Amino acid sequence: MDNSNFPPPSGNFPQPSDGAGGSEPMMDVPLMQPPAPVPAYAGSAAVTTPKRRNIGASISVAAILVLLVAGIAGYLVFNKVANRPSVAVERLLPANTLFFASVDTSPDGDQKGALEKMKQAFESQPGFKEAWANFAELTSDKSGASPKASEPDGFDSLAQYVGNNMTFAMLPVSTDELNKLQAPTTNGDLGTIEDTMLQNSAAYTDLFVNHAVGIIDLDFNPLNKKGPISDLKAQADKFTQAPLVETYREVEVRKYVTGTNTIYFSLLNGTSTAVVAGKPASLHAVIDQFKDGKGIAADATYQSLLKQVPDNRVATMYMNMGELYKIAALAGGTSMVGELQGLLNIPTAQITGSVVMSLSAQDAGMQLDVASASSMGDIGIKMNPAARPDPALVSDLPSGSLAFLMGTDLKTTLQSALDVMRKQATDKGQALDSPNPVTQAIDDIAKSTGLDVEKDVLPLLGGDYALSVASYGQSGSFAPSVVFQVKLNDKDVSTATATLEKFVNSISGGAAEKMPTEKDPFYTLAPDSGMYIGVSNGRLVFVFEADPTAAPQRVHNVVTGTGKGLGSTPQWQDVPRHLPKDSNTIFYMDINGMRSVFEHEMQSSGDDNSEYEKTAAPFIRPLKYLSVGSSTEAGTTDGMSHNHTVLFLGISK
Repeated sequence: MDNSNFPPPSGNFPQPSDGAGGSEPMMDVPLMQPPAPVPAYAGSAAVTTPKRRNIGASISVAAILVLLVAGIAGYLVFNKVANRPSVAVERLLPANTLFFASVDTSPDGDQKGALEKMKQAFESQPGFKEAWANFAELTSDKSGASPKASEPDGFDSLAQYVGNNMTFAMLPVSTDELNKLQAPTTNGDLGTIEDTMLQNSAAYTDLFVNHAVGIIDLDFNPLNKKGPISDLKAQADKFTQAPLVETYREVEVRKYVTGTNTIYFSLLNGTSTAVVAGKPASLHAVIDQFKDGKGIAADATYQSLLKQVPDNRVATMYMNMGELYKIAALAGGTSMVGELQGLLNIPTAQITGSVVMSLSAQDAGMQLDVASASSMGDIGIKMNPAARPDPALVSDLPSGSLAFLMGTDLKTTLQSALDVMRKQATDKGQALDSPNPVTQAIDDIAKSTGLDVEKDVLPLLGGDYALSVASYGQSGSFAPSVVFQVKLNDKDVSTATATLEKFVNSISGGAAEKMPTEKDPFYTLAPDSGMYIGVSNGRLVFVFEADPTAAPQRVHNVVTGTGKGLGSTPQWQDVPRHLPKDSNTIFYMDINGMRSVFEHEMQSSGDDNSEYEKTAAPFIRPLKYLSVGSSTEAGTTDGMSHNHTVLFLGISK
């Protein structure tokens, strides 16, 4: 490996010039002298020029990372590392890394502008400053710290050395370490999660210490610092004595001892990226990726997932699903994880894939993207990834809907779920010599209603569906209103009408009560129940009203409101642009509407809402809505299920 383009390793962690630890030679280095540029070299980890951060930002750094920053900030500034490039974290972690979470500590551009806009949305709320002060005081009381200790000033001298990125990661775990997690109980059987964790507390501690790493981009440009030179000099004097443990592949590994804990750290040659860990071996793993130019960034699956999430983001998280499931299965023994595995019929060896999540600031809210490529074996329950609901269905939902769930092809999902339950019940029944309860339940329904669930009902549920919840709201009080509707094929309308009539007559003893006000057949399922079901406008519709007297009007509104509902209102217009293209499933919640209902109920009841106004209201009122869209790619060639889910929280004044 040719490292001729890097500065000599000794330039990273200089030793004191004399045994007394004096620092005069360090002060002879001109602070304003710019360092020589570091050219990229073939096969190296990609480097990027650090952004200029907002020095007024205050960041609470985790204790282990604070020690790193405090430990090397001073004397690195005095040794001309300002303006060095940082290394992309994806090029420093092995491809089989279990997990990593990375935060952009100095957002700029669109991210900075969007975050500032959301900040203003909260600060513009009456009473926000007081509510924030109350929250800070409550937090300090719970933690046992004084309010003064929770202020950012104490960390400011350390936080100002943090560059663009902070990352926490868990490196791969060996088979021997995994086996230590699976301890038998006294009777030789695997115990519960609690039993296993209690018996293996040392193994869990070792697992964390041996494999956890922190990666920080540091900003050592003196022009960006607001602390005086004397502060930097004091830190340099203190931490220049950090002992050199070894030089691994021309990168120095040093340690810092605090109490009974030892922290190992390195500054990657020619960069401003530092690595901290509990064991030198973890540093070795990162240095190997740095030197060999590999890492997660070279993994094709990771790259494909990364393309689905926004380029501009404030945080990124990665999970290796296969490796994490193995750890969870061993840690859980035969309890929770084992039961879940048995319920879903998932063989451990067939769990593979990975997940990338990103958090990004948008013009009017925060967005969480979840991109996954996974294989869970033959879990039995199947969905139709090629089926996607018509977005126009949103316009058929009641305009005052507070929440809804929309999708398509319930037939496939429900039929496969029945098949899985029937098979599991059959396997269990053979062992117990008992009849299949699923088959028996379906037979009982057929006897009481004359309908075969699988032959008469499920075939009608293959179209787009929507389940919506609203409030009747005539008096402003909350009265739940639920509407479920499924689109029917033209050929299924007459079949659905006949099936419905057969059903209501069977449960009413032949005296089904039909609504006289509607031209299409609508029946009440029970007198004064507020429940009606019917076929209208080419769809099967079910309506429930908590106030039975309001149910006929709700039915009428649903029947006559097709195309004039929620999707045609201004409150919906911003939502679709935050949903993935061709979503299979869509969920929406009107947070602002639910808050209004809650506040009205509180006022109507005569409750004292002063505490709510002082503590919760300023934090809740900027929240407008939550939307979730999930899109699954059909017919993938790699045998994995590829999904992109987007959660968007609308925030504005």
